[in-house]
Amino acid sequence: MKFVQKLTATAAALALTFTAVPMAASAGGKGDFDQNNKVDTNDVRRLMTTLAKGEETSMTQQLWTDFDCDSKLSTSDARLLLSAVMVDSLTPVTNYAKPTGQDWWGENSISVLGDSISFGVGTSNDGTNSNVTQLTGGIPERSYVSFVKKAVQKANSGKMNYGFTSAYPTAWPGVARSEEIHAWPDRTEESGSVDWVCDNNDDGNRLTSIGMTSVIPWSTITYRLRKDYYSKYSYFCVYYDAVDNGASFCIANGSGGEVADVNGSKAYVSTKSDVRITKRTAFYKLSDCPKDSNGIPKIIICHDGTTNPVTITGIGYYKTLPKANNGDGYVTFNSFTRGGISLINLSDTVLDQATSADTFIMGLGFNDFNFNHVRVNNGEFKAKIDTLIRLCNEKGTNVIVNDYAIRNPELYSGWTDSQKTANAIVKSELRRFAKETGGVYIDQEAIWGDALYDSVNDKNEIGASSSMTKGDQIHPNHAGHKMMAKAVVAALGLEFTESWS
Repeated sequence: MKFVQKLTATAAALALTFTAVPMAASAGGKGDFDQNNKVDTNDVRRLMTTLAKGEETSMTQQLWTDFDCDSKLSTSDARLLLSAVMVDSLTPVTNYAKPTGQDWWGENSISVLGDSISFGVGTSNDGTNSNVTQLTGGIPERSYVSFVKKAVQKANSGKMNYGFTSAYPTAWPGVARSEEIHAWPDRTEESGSVDWVCDNNDDGNRLTSIGMTSVIPWSTITYRLRKDYYSKYSYFCVYYDAVDNGASFCIANGSGGEVADVNGSKAYVSTKSDVRITKRTAFYKLSDCPKDSNGIPKIIICHDGTTNPVTITGIGYYKTLPKANNGDGYVTFNSFTRGGISLINLSDTVLDQATSADTFIMGLGFNDFNFNHVRVNNGEFKAKIDTLIRLCNEKGTNVIVNDYAIRNPELYSGWTDSQKTANAIVKSELRRFAKETGGVYIDQEAIWGDALYDSVNDKNEIGASSSMTKGDQIHPNHAGHKMMAKAVVAALGLEFTESWS
């Protein structure tokens, strides 16, 4: 399916301010598109013609073919059609992988910075490709990020590495966890002791609670790739944090020795440094690692014999080692996501690393206004957006703003005035981020409209028992992630495949 990319200036402007036109009226339950539970097909045709210009077959045109019967549409059908019109009307970034804005190693790359919504919390998962039994989905399975990765991989003929990923899964006490491409880490599994802990004492130079830290001599932490994933990659990369009193670590071979890095060195990697913005990585071959009973490589990270800290922030997986100037034609996909994080809690160090990419997808905002509304109202969110604008413009980075600062009516009534004010500020600043970087702004709340909260199962797009969100009325379910992904994929100028699941 090809998305319409040629739009008039008027259509493009209308797409970016769509909350002021019929969808907003529909979202409020009143207006031209919600009269007697029907909508005139001529009204929809005029809107579609205005926004979805071009000769290519678009999502809206396909939906129109499906819905054009007996001259009337139900409001649920109209809702789907209007959402599709908005997605078709997005003007995509010029080139999602271009010669500028490359990552640390000079490779083309795409980075996502998001919270639990981007991490996939709320998606269903049958566990068929996981090493654990208790989880609520995750990036590799059914989140909108997984669909975006598939679109990038398809567009690049399968040449995609999976760069930065969280070293720690999203989880809360008593709640099933959501995981990355690797399974929940075993912590010193032989003794059963918990020597590696989630790094909650964040100094702003890491994503909040994303790292695993230990000060216990010779303690180990083990990562396993999800089933079937390990065969897709040849190398792995360990991201670590540098501190003044940092200890060293090695990759253990499971027999009392060390795995050599890609340069053949078995030396321990020192994490001691007073310089924060550097390439804090070490590359190894997966084939050199020990394997479990199922033949899945075990990445065993071992602390040295001191009582100084080692903090592992992420693990990356590569089909081929990075080559400067994109020498091998690969694209690296980095996922700087972790449940619970807010933009205002991240340092410029984190933002600099995340924006070092050809395309930067911004997925933060909800936690800022919901949990940090006082700080948002004091101007801290605006200051961080200023930093992002500066970094992206300096690097020539494409920007896609995936605005999920939703205002669920059932929750909105219980918000404080401070939260409501902060919500408006966050949405305004996210729009400004896109505008001042020449990026693409996606208002997911406007695209979803009433479907975000409707109790009706509208065709297969609204595949939830009560809404497109889970029971907490915040996190999208699988159907919600799929609808969200369509807009992000369209913003990249890529093709979305309906059969993806």
